[in-house]
Amino acid sequence: VEIFHIADTKEAVQALIQKLSSSYDLILTTGGVSVGDYDFIR
Repeated sequence: VEIFHIADTKEAVQALIQKLSSSYDLILTTGGVSVGDYDFIR
């Protein structure tokens, strides 16, 4: 299990998920999720 903290930007979320997807079968996200224009994780 590894824990990562990243900036609350679409670019940061995309970059980290793309990087981790080559090494992990499961990526669990939590926190920083809201409803609206700035909700990048759905």
